[in-house]
This record gives sequence, C-alpha cells and structure tokens, in this order.
Amino acid sequence: MSGPQFRRTSPQFRRTSPQFRPQVTGTQPSQWVGGRNYATILADPEFWLSLRISLIFAAVVVSLTLITGTLVGLLLNRLGPRMAAFVSTSALLAWATPAVSASVIFFWLFDPDGGIVDWTLSKMPHWLVGSTNWAGFNWTTAALPAYTLLTLLVVWQSFPFVAVTVLAGLKTIPAELHESARVDGAGPWRAFWKITYPLLKPIFLVLLLLSIIWDFGVFTQAYLITGALGNRDEYNLGIYAYAKAFQLPPNYGLAGALAVILTVVLLMITVGYVRVRTAGGDGVTGPRLARALRRIALNGCGAAVAAVTLLPIFWMISTAFKPRREIFSLTPHPLPAHPTLANFANVISGKVIGISYWTFFRNSLLVTVASVVLASLISLLAAVGVARFRFRFRTSYLIMLLIVQMLPQQALVIALFIDFRSVNLLDSLTGLIVVYTSFALPISIWMLRNFVATVPRELEEAAAIDGAGPARIFWRILFPLVAPGLVATSVFSFIFAWNEFIFALTFLGLDQPKFTLPLYVNYFFGRGGAAWGSIMAASITYTLPPVVFFLLVRRRMRGGLVAGAVKG
Repeated sequence: MSGPQFRRTSPQFRRTSPQFRPQVTGTQPSQWVGGRNYATILADPEFWLSLRISLIFAAVVVSLTLITGTLVGLLLNRLGPRMAAFVSTSALLAWATPAVSASVIFFWLFDPDGGIVDWTLSKMPHWLVGSTNWAGFNWTTAALPAYTLLTLLVVWQSFPFVAVTVLAGLKTIPAELHESARVDGAGPWRAFWKITYPLLKPIFLVLLLLSIIWDFGVFTQAYLITGALGNRDEYNLGIYAYAKAFQLPPNYGLAGALAVILTVVLLMITVGYVRVRTAGGDGVTGPRLARALRRIALNGCGAAVAAVTLLPIFWMISTAFKPRREIFSLTPHPLPAHPTLANFANVISGKVIGISYWTFFRNSLLVTVASVVLASLISLLAAVGVARFRFRFRTSYLIMLLIVQMLPQQALVIALFIDFRSVNLLDSLTGLIVVYTSFALPISIWMLRNFVATVPRELEEAAAIDGAGPARIFWRILFPLVAPGLVATSVFSFIFAWNEFIFALTFLGLDQPKFTLPLYVNYFFGRGGAAWGSIMAASITYTLPPVVFFLLVRRRMRGGLVAGAVKG
C-alpha cells in the first residue's frame, strides 16, 4: 500500500514536457528539476480557482451531510420498528446506488429538455422560487448551478450512511439515561448535547473523517455532471489534477505535484476538523392524544424522508419503461401510460457500443467478486494478527491504515498509471482487481480488528486446553463469531469495486471488451444523446446488483458500522 505513495512523490520533480516525457515513462534517465513543478502550479490561476471550489464544496457538503444524517438518525430512533425499517431501507437504497447511476439520474432530473425539476420550478410562484425563467434552465453551464446540483446529489447519496450509523449508535445508549434526563427537566436539545453527543462522539468523529475524505475527493459525480473535462471554470482540485495528467499534452510532473498538494490539503483539513471537534468539549450544556399526534408527526417526517430518497430512483424506473414521446411530454407523468421494454432491449443488445451487455456485466462481476474475496481473506488474517498479537510498530501500522484510507483516488491514479504501465497491467482486469483489493484493505482490516478484539480470549484458551490446534480454533471458534463483521466489510468492498469509476476509466483506456459496467453506462450516457429511456434502463441494470446485495446483508451491516466506530 505504501508503494504508490513513493511513486507519487517522484514524477513531480521530473521534467515532463513533450521532449522530456520519456524520462517519466522510463525510456530516458530522469532529470531533477527541484520545485519547478510546484512553482508552475502555484502560479496558475486555475489551480487557485479549483482549490477554492474544492474547499467551499467540501465545507458545505460535509456540514449538510452530517446535519441531515444526524437528524434522520434521531428520527429513525423515534419511529416504530416497521416504519423505521421502511425509512432506513429506503434511505440506504440511495447510498447503495452507484455514483455513475446516481449522476445520470440527477442529470436527467435537472435536464433542461424534459427534466422534472425545471418543469416543477417553472410552475411555482415567483415569490417562492425567484424571477428566473426556470423553463429550459441549464444547470451545468456555470459553476454555481452545477455545484448546487452536485451538492444535492452528493448529500442525497451520503446522508443515509450517516443516518444509519447514528441510529446504530443510538441503540447502544441505555434508555434509562434519557428517562432520567427528562425527569430532571432536560429538553430534547439539552439531552442531545449532554447525553447523546458525548456517548456517540467516537462515531461522530469517524463519520466526520469519512465525510471529509469522501466529499473533498468527489470525482465521479463532478466528472459526469460538469461534462467530463470540458468547462475549466467548474474544475475541482481532483478534476484539475486529472486533466493535467491525461489531457493532451499530458504532464505527469505537474499532475504528480498536484496529487501531493491534494493529499496535503486533505490531511490538513482533516486534522483541523478533528482537533476542533475534540477540543470543543461535550457540547452546550390529554397524554394519550399527545402521544398519538407525536406518532403521526414522526411518521409523516419519516415518510417525507423516504419520499425524498426514493424519488430519483422511482423516476429512473419510470423513465426506463416509457416510450420516447412520453419521456419528452410537455407535462411529465409519474407513471408510463404505455409501458415498453424496448429501452431494456436496446441496452441488453449492446447496439450503442457493438458489444453485448453481458460482456460488461461479466467483467464487473469478475472484478468485484475477486476483489471482495481477496480483501476479505487478507483483511481477516491481518485483523487477527493485529488484534491478538503485540508487535513492534503495531500502533504505527494502524495509523498508517487510516492515513492510506484518507488519500483520495485522484492522488494515486497518476502514480499507479505509471507503475501499471511498466508492468503491463493497463488494459487488464487483473490490474483493477489489484487496485480494488488494496483500496478495500484499510477499512476492512480496521473494522475486522475491532470484531476480533471483542471475542473473549477465554474461548480460544478453553479450546486449546481441549486439544484444538490453531487452525481448528480459527475455523470453529473465531471465524463464526467474526462472520458478521466479515459480512459488514464485504459490503464496503463490494460496493466500492462495483461502483468504482476513475481507475476503470484511466486503466482500461479504449479496450471496450474489457469495460466494466460503470464505463458502459458512461459510454451509453455520452453517446446516447437524448435517449433517456435507454440511459435509465442501463442505469437500472447497473444499479440492481449492489442494491440486491445490500438488501440481503443490511441487518448484519449495522452491527459492523457500530463495531468499527466504537470498539477498540
């Protein structure tokens, strides 16, 4: 895992203009240029614009995600079991939706020619939505509306994870604590800051850290919403670095320096946020009818949350079954009047790209399953070693896992591209398996370590006294007790491998028979033009497997979220 970090710090000091590019590819000796690449970047106005956009976007999205997710988590804790299960499952469907599919769905919702958002805003009174002519308004041609759309998209996908994690943490708080606080006259706000927040602070810190990492490093959604590498005024830092590396003429030296800057900025922001949070202390210090009304209000809020999270998914499904004339009707209709399977037939046949859909499905399934199996096996063995044995640099190793997890994909893709080209792993599914496995390992090892640590040593010692060897103890005692954690970590590995876009886009190039489904949907989206029915059908076929997988393991996943955040 440390190899790419060393490689990333190398191209930045090399000459990489066209006449010197062989020095990066290895066909000529390297020439040291000191900090010239950094000086070039710092003198570029586009860098400062992209940095400002990234910082503002991360601050807004992280805040909205944590606030929304916490409020929804508190709401879920007050709902009845059935309603809470319905709302949480509805919300997590948004989290399980691949980033490529979610981006395409929101692009269609905000499309100026037939999108439901522009139509809805144009029907509202001006005093409510302003004097802008919303009919035909294009959300992607300028930075402010584009990042408004992007903020809604990222928050929609991110807050369910926060909500369910907070809910799982709330279930661990004894009810007697809140009852005592109510008896003492504490209101909901004071009870939250005096009881809930201090007890869940470890979970909030983990969620804060993960939100910063994920939101500051947003690439896939920004890449698709802003039109790939088109409008430079809409570049965030990740897209700016990617453009420097892979747009003609490519400049790996500048891109390598940008990757280091991106990583340093993210580390500084993370450390600053966490220090502020940890230094802030524990925070600021007729009955049957009332209960019925409160229950109705809570259920109404829960239904509203479910509706907001399910609307984009519902509109995707509805559009996929509509014929073209209904899709572009002047008045959008929620359900198709004349349902058709023609859009799915167009996708499955692969007419757009000339290759069967099942080729891309097989590629994605192969890469995902191989990555999950490898990551689960390696992380389980590593977690047992870290949890059960004391060795030199053990703490340093655990810290390194967190640091590696904090590094954004855009910061590593350049160095890995150079490395993989030197060992002939470009245009190869094997290369993707290696990358996906390595990216899944840090969080898998960290979470599984906490599960292993909760297994009493006395069980293993009793089995050893009865004559069981290490292998038998592992498979008969440890493995069954750690299995729920293995399921929880496999969810993260599966969703990451199935949804991943930037490495597949970079490493597979133009070798279309090796494309995974995210690239197929992106290709379909780019070439499909206004064929929104087929585009939504392609998004459904891509979204369905991770959603089904998530629904099968969602119960076990909740326990893994809490164990990974609180234990150890």
